[in-house]
Amino acid sequence: MVEHVDRTFGEDAVVVLSTAPDNGATLYNTGTATVRITGTGFATAVCPGGVRLDDVDGAGVAVGTPAQSCTIDSYTQITETFPAGIRSNGTVGWNVRVSNSVGTNDASAIKFVPRAGLLVSEVYTGNTGAADHEFVEVYNPTATALNAGTLGLHLHIRGSTGTDTHKALTQVTTGNIPAHGFLLMSSSASIIADPWFSHRDYTYSAASGSLVANGGVYLSLNATPNTQVIDKVGWGTQPASGCEGTAWANIASGNSVERLPAGGQGHATDTDDNAADFTVPSPTITPRGSHGFRAIASTTSDRD
Repeated sequence: MVEHVDRTFGEDAVVVLSTAPDNGATLYNTGTATVRITGTGFATAVCPGGVRLDDVDGAGVAVGTPAQSCTIDSYTQITETFPAGIRSNGTVGWNVRVSNSVGTNDASAIKFVPRAGLLVSEVYTGNTGAADHEFVEVYNPTATALNAGTLGLHLHIRGSTGTDTHKALTQVTTGNIPAHGFLLMSSSASIIADPWFSHRDYTYSAASGSLVANGGVYLSLNATPNTQVIDKVGWGTQPASGCEGTAWANIASGNSVERLPAGGQGHATDTDDNAADFTVPSPTITPRGSHGFRAIASTTSDRD
């Protein structure tokens, strides 16, 4: 009889068997991950609901994401698949918790460590006289091309007090994001004179909330606030629930912030701390979409 859940891990305690889209052994939260965990006391484990992470949502509230499928291979091994949309947690990751007939382990020696499969790579909040002419640039750090429509990508904009507005996206291009490439979302108020206009892949309504000082923005796989958050950025005095780690410096009118590069892999620095991941706000913007980019000083662009 199993007297308790005993999770004594070796170095191979959490082994990635496959990811979909296929990114090898790298767990990106834009897809599913099938992993094998080893320990003891698994014979009476509850599958799949009894295999959960101790993860939290975008507001820091416990989610406890369960495996979407699970197989008890033996007393010492379980194979399960976790769904897309699990929030990243830096290099710390999440504990894998297994429940059997007598209890649940509190922690796992080896963690489940997902990474953000899409990143907010540049944010431009508009200019004096054209405050709602704005864009959000997205970078794909994975080795696999992604389709934003098939993925079910959602955009949320946060006000300076944390008000969350879901922005429905209108497709302009195919929505394909190349591996190590970009996607550009711009407000519907943008015009042809704006330097990013010809590079936009999606638009969103400029009404009922736009990018503001001390605001925030995040990508998710759900229209519900703080659900299945992929990546989040906050600046200025944005509340803690609207950023990762510490919010970055406030973005002044006519400026943008851009994510730092990482080892030749594009704008991929992602420590889950906004203050460490972005450049100093600058008037030089580099809006990049799925089909190219243009660098220009935003204060010199013509407006009507």
